[in-house]
Amino acid sequence: MLNRFGGVDLIERHSPILSFDMDGQLIPRVEFLLELSGGDDDATGTVMRKLPAILKYLVEHLESHVEFLRSFAGLIEKCIGSFWTSCGNIQKVIELFLSYGFSCEDVLLMSKKHPHILQYNPDSLEEKVECIVGKMGSDLDELLDFPAFLGYKLDSRIMHRNEVKKKIIGEGMSLNNLLSVSYERFAKEKLEELAHNA
Repeated sequence: MLNRFGGVDLIERHSPILSFDMDGQLIPRVEFLLELSGGDDDATGTVMRKLPAILKYLVEHLESHVEFLRSFAGLIEKCIGSFWTSCGNIQKVIELFLSYGFSCEDVLLMSKKHPHILQYNPDSLEEKVECIVGKMGSDLDELLDFPAFLGYKLDSRIMHRNEVKKKIIGEGMSLNNLLSVSYERFAKEKLEELAHNA
C-alpha cells in the first residue's frame, strides 16, 4: 500500500506507522488524503513525506482541518492537498492551538482578528501560550479576544510589562490592556500609579 507513496522513506521519517492497524487506520487515512488530492499519487506522497505525522490522525480529525481550510481560505479539496504540501508551518500552528484545546472555529476566529498568527513560529507561539498560563496566570480564552498578544516580543514587552503590572496593581489586567497601549502611555500610567501608591 505505502510503496507507491515512498513507503520506506515514510517509515524512516515516522516509524510509528508500523504500529498502525492497516485496515482500520492506515488505509482509510491514506485513502482520505488520496481523495483530497483528486487521486494524485505524487501529491499524496508529497504530503505524507513532508508531514508524516498526518497519518496518526483519525479521518474525522483530518476532515475537521479540511473544513477549517475550506471555510477560512475558501479552498476546494484539491487545493487543500497542495496547501498542506507547501504550508507545513500553518499546519504546525493549527495543531499547536488544537493541542491546547482550541477548536477549529476558535482558530478561525483568532486568525480573522489577527491573520498573522498562522505565520508565526510554532515554537515561539508555544512559549507565549505557556507564559500566559504559567507565569502570567491568565486564561487562554483571552487569546480569543486578543490574539494579537501572540505577536508581541516575549521578554521585552510581555514579561516586562507583566512584571511592572504585578508590582503596581497586582493581578487583574487583561492582555489587551497590558500590551496594546504605546510605550509612552504605559510609562506615563506606570509613573502615575507609582506616585498614587507612594
